[in-house]
Amino acid sequence: MKPQILPYRPLLVLLVLVAAAACSASRPDQVRRSGSILLEPGTPASQTFVARYDGLQAVEVYLETLDDLPETLQVRLWDAGSDAPTPLFQIAFPLPAGIEPGWLALPVELQSDSAGEFFRLEIEPLGNGSLVLGSGAPESYRDGGLVLGGQHFEAQMAFRLGYRTLPALFGLLGEGLMAAGMLALAGVVFVLPGWALLSRLDSGWASRALFERLVLSAGAGLALYPVLFLWTHLAGWNLGGGYLWLPPLAGLVSLLLRRRADPGRSENPKGSTVSFRPDWMVIGVVALLLFSRLWPLRTLEAGMWGDSVHHTLIARLLLDNGGLFSSWQPYADLTTFTYHFGFHSAAALMAWGAGLPAEKAVLWAGQLVNVLAVLALYPLARKLAAPLGARPARWAGLAAVLLAGFAAPMPAAYTNWGRYTQVAGQAVLLVWMALAVDAFERPSIGRRTSILHGLLLAGLGLTHYRVLIFALLFVFAYAMLHLRGPGLLGWVKKLAWIGVPGAVLFLPWFWRVFGGQIMYIVGSQLATPAGQVSQTIENYNRIGDLSVYLPLWVWWLLPALVLWGALSRDRAVLVIALWGGLLFLLANPGRLGLPGAGAVNNFAVLIAAYMPAALLVGLAAGHLRRVWEGRLAAISAPVGALPVLLVLAAAGWGAIGQIRLVRPAGHALVTRPDVLAAGWIRENTPADALFLVNAFEAGSGTTAAGSDAGWWLPLLAGRKITMPPFIYIAEQNLDPGYGARLLALTAAVNRDGPDDPGVKRMLSDWGVSHVYIGQLQGSVNSRGQAIDPSSLEASPDFELVYQQDRVWIFTFSP
Repeated sequence: MKPQILPYRPLLVLLVLVAAAACSASRPDQVRRSGSILLEPGTPASQTFVARYDGLQAVEVYLETLDDLPETLQVRLWDAGSDAPTPLFQIAFPLPAGIEPGWLALPVELQSDSAGEFFRLEIEPLGNGSLVLGSGAPESYRDGGLVLGGQHFEAQMAFRLGYRTLPALFGLLGEGLMAAGMLALAGVVFVLPGWALLSRLDSGWASRALFERLVLSAGAGLALYPVLFLWTHLAGWNLGGGYLWLPPLAGLVSLLLRRRADPGRSENPKGSTVSFRPDWMVIGVVALLLFSRLWPLRTLEAGMWGDSVHHTLIARLLLDNGGLFSSWQPYADLTTFTYHFGFHSAAALMAWGAGLPAEKAVLWAGQLVNVLAVLALYPLARKLAAPLGARPARWAGLAAVLLAGFAAPMPAAYTNWGRYTQVAGQAVLLVWMALAVDAFERPSIGRRTSILHGLLLAGLGLTHYRVLIFALLFVFAYAMLHLRGPGLLGWVKKLAWIGVPGAVLFLPWFWRVFGGQIMYIVGSQLATPAGQVSQTIENYNRIGDLSVYLPLWVWWLLPALVLWGALSRDRAVLVIALWGGLLFLLANPGRLGLPGAGAVNNFAVLIAAYMPAALLVGLAAGHLRRVWEGRLAAISAPVGALPVLLVLAAAGWGAIGQIRLVRPAGHALVTRPDVLAAGWIRENTPADALFLVNAFEAGSGTTAAGSDAGWWLPLLAGRKITMPPFIYIAEQNLDPGYGARLLALTAAVNRDGPDDPGVKRMLSDWGVSHVYIGQLQGSVNSRGQAIDPSSLEASPDFELVYQQDRVWIFTFSP
């Protein structure tokens, strides 16, 4: 019998696509030239940078003009990431005769383990002559700076990095093995307990394919932990690292006991149509999706934008307290904790399991739940399309995943905003929806199904409050299109069996939420009539450019799909369409004359639009597959694996675009120079130091937010700052008037500057001892509101004590 090699060809294509995507999505670091610097003997120029691959072997600089060239350049490469920078390599490099303007490669000794390392390149003309080098704007490179003649120079040297191919590839292989280890950890922590839970409580478990089981188990495991964190805390037990190993151990024991009790039991009973053979198309799509989400982690020091600050801080506090907490000390003076914490518990588990700092654990957990929020569309779309047949349902699931994972900007772009809690909530939501549709279709709901849905709904509520409302609207949409007069009482019973256990499990936290500001804020929004909504709320709720959320062709396609569903009376299509419409009305209650504008804004709904859109497109794909069922069967032999290859090629192309959606420029607050500066602060400033940091007025002057890595100093350096995490607006503070004082300080600093006499009095009243200006110098989302370091240099009340790259630290002694 000939070996069956055809199924493995798609795997080979997948490996080629991943390699091509890596090359296409990540060009060598470079600074585009927009200016020039004069380099003369005795005035060396040095540029710091981070190498992104192993095998660094050359740095290219741009020669602008070539009059009166020196004969030799002194080239040095330093390890700039240590407390005492050490020289790694130096050479007197003779300039070639007849050289022309352009890029000049300066050879450096091969740095085999250069990936992620911080270097400083220093060049200096020797003898007579000078050089004019290309330079870039100061903000053109995030992770370094230019020093000229020993003095900080507000620019970047135009440079490009060169790597030797083999060490770079081996380095990437090592990173791939690390990613595989993180996936294995996530599998043990989330999939194993979820699998044990579903195998006992899910009435449809025996009929589910392996991939569906894995996805549903991951979502169930993600929902389980916040419930466990809450109820163990209520019992007085914060288990710390016990949260990491107790649920997987309990899950393993449960599976073994069940196996022992029924040795003849099979996960795939005889007569079942479910196949557990490898599905190369699904495997390839999952691999490319993982690649597209994990690759951007290589260039990030911490999560991006303001949400990532409080997400990381909550994860850090969970680690410090071994579980839930109330006080935010020592990082902030907040005295209540009423925020949803499901995602943060997942990040804490990744930190405990992999030994990661909180900022790295949040990044890994955030990207993994982003993957799950796409894959969870598969079992739901497949369930909705089940009446079409097995193959059409499978294609419905794949089409939904392809749209959300490789064509739509969302949820990949969530990474730019640190929108991790919503994407985690949506991952749990989609898993619950798939199981809920299955439960709704059954004549009655038993005790086990009730327990399962109670756990999932409680976990969903603890992961994201607004996404829990999304779930309730789905129930309403489903009921509206499936209710028949005599069945009303049955529906009420089903909803009670599903909803009451979840409400009971969630109730203690719901009661706790009243201790913060969240209920007050929501209550005031619900009490505001539609005609009295403020201009601030209206601006906050603008829809904007729809292409930010979904491709324009999808927006044009959706009405046609809804019309087709109405004409064909396809209930699945109509349920999803009605659900999407209800989500829109949730963010725009004023269109029906109802109050509540701002409680859920259009942004939160539109970034979730990928879910109903992907499901509608998936259902359409399933119908098309059914129509062509006979014709495809007739031509399947000649085309062989062509459909698999086409899908993988499309996913590979889409993966490149998904990687490019993650844009650290303009979103990232923390850079490598900031991380090094934080280390200096830990070693050289008193523990009770208070730092003034860059901040700006947000929300039309109602709140304040940080605008560079100074916002991260409580986490990175263990020092207090004047700008709390943005969540301060929803929690209680030791000082009831803190919010007003913060806004007054922020406005005064940005309007008059820290050296203004009135501002200095305010700083003294606050107890400010230092000023931190980060590498990005207050430029992130601040519309130009930032502290000018030159004004502090000229003041006798501020003393410069640290300046590396573009980071400035001053002491304040009025």
